[in-house]
Amino acid sequence: MDKALLAIGTRPELIKVAPVIREMEKRGLRGQLIVVNTGQHKELMKNTFRILGIDADYTLDLMIPGQSLNELTARALVQFQQLIDELQVKNEKPAIFLAQGDTATAFAASVTAFHNKIPFAHIEAGLRTNNLENPFPEEYYRKIISLNTMKHFTPTISASNNLLTEGINPENIIMTGNTVVDAIEYIKKVQLMDEVAKDLKLPMHYLKQQKNLVLITCHRRENFGANMENIIKAIGELAHENPGHNFVWLRHPNPSVQKSLELAKIGEQANVAIIDPLDYFDLVSIYPFIKIMITDSGGLQEEAPTFKIPVIILRETTERMESVQNGFAFLCGANREKIKNAFQGCVLKPVNITHNPYGDGKASNRIADFLQDFLKPEIKIIIQKEGYEELHAKV
Repeated sequence: MDKALLAIGTRPELIKVAPVIREMEKRGLRGQLIVVNTGQHKELMKNTFRILGIDADYTLDLMIPGQSLNELTARALVQFQQLIDELQVKNEKPAIFLAQGDTATAFAASVTAFHNKIPFAHIEAGLRTNNLENPFPEEYYRKIISLNTMKHFTPTISASNNLLTEGINPENIIMTGNTVVDAIEYIKKVQLMDEVAKDLKLPMHYLKQQKNLVLITCHRRENFGANMENIIKAIGELAHENPGHNFVWLRHPNPSVQKSLELAKIGEQANVAIIDPLDYFDLVSIYPFIKIMITDSGGLQEEAPTFKIPVIILRETTERMESVQNGFAFLCGANREKIKNAFQGCVLKPVNITHNPYGDGKASNRIADFLQDFLKPEIKIIIQKEGYEELHAKV
């Protein structure tokens, strides 16, 4: 019986592949899916696994405090190879290897697949800024990943077009939409938004009672140092100039980010709260109360339109231009004036968000369709294209 190996390592990856795992389980194919967790976000992922009711079949041990990207990648390559060897001894060498996104886990998974001549499939393929420094190192990772990818699951038509421009065979591209939209719809449907973490420094009920809530996150390497200082100053000035708004900054665990926030003492302002990262389900549960997001997170850019939240993007460029093109999001980088002007624009003229351009909630069905067909070639299935058939025809 052919099996697929699916690698995940970070919390965003887990959230985005969970709908695929769930769909395979619904079809009675979970036994043909081997899930390996590399543990890049080991602590952050524990509660997410529990709440989603998903288990990894294998867990690697990649993380060492203070290790470099090279050390992380090397450990991932070695441990992936050990897993492949172990599976081969059990006569379970995967017929296909899958990974999501642009992390070190996805990069190492694609290289391992190439070295072992295993077909590779990439979820959320085709995102590009065409600037290797922004985001770093993700842009490099995803360009390399595409070289040996057999099947590219793209979230949007622009992502598909990026791959076509790079010479990818259109027959190897399946525009599925982004699985994060599926994840959000599932969380809303089964009321996982009611899950409440027990150890938050700022209680959930407090967040939900706040009016004009502004959510801030900032974690990308390109925003460390001077850029972080500019962003903090911009938020401090906005808080001072907009006392009717409550600013909640989710403090990333990176030491560089924590040190910058501590030195700036921005949390001492009456309408600014600096708190530890929320559990994902707690984060989603406050989305209905958020008026504006200020972030450099790609995931938040994808989720915000579902809740009609405008986004101020703390980056010079984004691989998710659909929101910008639709007027839902604003590229500001670390420029204080741009950040402040975009914020005031959102306050003075509320943004009309009509739809989520990143998917229709059926991406996981399309990926599972492919896997079911690939793992059981004797079974002929009809690929579901409803909602995306017209777009796919344009690719």
